[in-house]
Amino acid sequence: MLKNKNRMENENRQRDSEARTETRQRDAEDRLEKSLDSYRIEAKEREERFQKTADEIKGLVNEMNSNNKSTAIAIWTLSIATILSIAAMVIGVLVTK
Repeated sequence: MLKNKNRMENENRQRDSEARTETRQRDAEDRLEKSLDSYRIEAKEREERFQKTADEIKGLVNEMNSNNKSTAIAIWTLSIATILSIAAMVIGVLVTK
């Protein structure tokens, strides 16, 4: 009878230990799942920020290209105006002599 009682106590302890182990394992799995979810969300946010930054850079480059065209047109216009002014001065000097 004492052996049966000891055996039952051992079985109860073993069941309790298994139950605690299962609980710890479930808790660890839950923590891991939460960490993975958090990492996924963080990675997605980082990717969105990167894409937004890339789009902003593309916009700046396109804006600079259009500004470069405007600048090139202005430089050519000033160059032609300068050449015409020099030619007018030369003609003016030749005519007055």
